[in-house]
Amino acid sequence: MTYKEMMQRMAKVMHKHRTFYDIPLLTINLSSLWVTLITGAPKKLAPAYYIMPPIPPKPIYHS
Repeated sequence: MTYKEMMQRMAKVMHKHRTFYDIPLLTINLSSLWVTLITGAPKKLAPAYYIMPPIPPKPIYHS
């Protein structure tokens, strides 16, 4: 289940109508602008790689 599907189901359960827009590409610059718009933080303080750092895979050990 995608996040969008989850939100659509929740809206249906709550008897709410919600409109969803698909954005095909979310760039680092656009992410920074979005954080600035929502939080008011300066754009230089909100680059996307600080917001969500990559999670390294856990090593798998075989014995």
